[in-house]
Amino acid sequence: MRLLPRASSVDPEKVYFRQEVAEMFGVDRATVAEWSQKGYLNESTTPGGLPRVQGSSIIALVRRCTGQADVPGVAK
Repeated sequence: MRLLPRASSVDPEKVYFRQEVAEMFGVDRATVAEWSQKGYLNESTTPGGLPRVQGSSIIALVRRCTGQADVPGVAK
């Protein structure tokens, strides 16, 4: 069983490649794309059209998965 990343190890101001997020959670990039489509993660795109995942949404997902309360100022 893969453990979730620690919320404290994710920079909320950084944007991450899908591959980086996939490695954090021990899943495939396609799974990260699916999570974004379902609204579990917030993505933005670069001017070249490449997806990037907002660090704050990774933290929010980890907190939801671990049953921690939402924290003001962190994306839901």
